[in-house]
Amino acid sequence: MAILEIQDLSFHYPAGEQAVLDRVNLAVEPGEFVLLCGTSGCGKTTLLRHIKKELAPFGARSGELLFQGKPLSSYDDRYISRNIGMVQQSPENQTVTDRVLSELVFTMENVGFPSDLMRRRAAELSHYFGLDALLGKHVFELSGGQKQLVQLASVLALQPQLLLLDEPTAQLDPLAARELIQLLHRINQDLGLTIIVAEHRYEELLPVVDRVIAMENGAIRHTGTPREAVGALWTDADERWKDFVPPIPSLFMQVQETDSPHEAVPLTVKEGRQQLRRLPGFGAARQ
Repeated sequence: MAILEIQDLSFHYPAGEQAVLDRVNLAVEPGEFVLLCGTSGCGKTTLLRHIKKELAPFGARSGELLFQGKPLSSYDDRYISRNIGMVQQSPENQTVTDRVLSELVFTMENVGFPSDLMRRRAAELSHYFGLDALLGKHVFELSGGQKQLVQLASVLALQPQLLLLDEPTAQLDPLAARELIQLLHRINQDLGLTIIVAEHRYEELLPVVDRVIAMENGAIRHTGTPREAVGALWTDADERWKDFVPPIPSLFMQVQETDSPHEAVPLTVKEGRQQLRRLPGFGAARQ
């Protein structure tokens, strides 16, 4: 059974003429790592906020959202806050306390966890995220990447079944962004946590996600595995979608001739080099 099902979801803001979400249908399986992509204003953030119902925007909505096979609206707020976590674009917007340790335990205090459980989970998460040396620091002393790690750790302290992230690397430098994406991949692999991330850093995410969902004007335009999505975006009638294909697969899509370009397109430098070595005459050219 899918952990999350979205059925014909449409949404308009009050007095808005154009739908922000337009008949969105989506099923996410337990343990999946899903990338939402598209231009700014395509509906990615609005979709995530409807899944995290405490943050759902006000307006006219139709359709249904199911979590673990039951309507999302049928769950009480306490259950949803524990089982659907969300990390937003700006860590400052989620920071509640002034010190790192207090921030880690705040979410657990909010749902009434016993003290011994809070101490144990805070210690486990601090070690897992490499935050031991930061626990006594003020949050304002941290770098942007460290702040985002603290927010991610505080959300995972509740051990949610579904993790949503809205452009979590938007305010991070390239190195911190790469480390955060690698950490998300490790969390997905180690814990089997279901993750949906809206993000613009496609080059780093394509090799680690299970599925890519491309949105346009509030609707899903393409969906599939990373290679299927790359092929669909590259061959879309609207050539603007080619800009969403990262440099490495883009290079190979330009030079190869095949009816199914997505089947062999490399997503990483390593895969690209492996394909080049198989080309006739490549070895001789290197010599």
